[in-house]
Amino acid sequence: MMNNELFHAFTQRSLAKLYLEKVFLKNFLTDVTHSTSVSIQTLKNLNVYFLNLFLKSISYYIY
Repeated sequence: MMNNELFHAFTQRSLAKLYLEKVFLKNFLTDVTHSTSVSIQTLKNLNVYFLNLFLKSISYYIY
């Protein structure tokens, strides 16, 4: 089992990586999709995807 400091650092690093991936994908999708409605719906789906991924990672660490 990891100690608290290592666990905290690993969690922070993982969250930062996820955030950067999300920002990159969001900017990329905004550039690629010119239709506003499609772009907004795609970004909403992307937010749901990352939220689910985040919750799964948290539940994995807890359990």
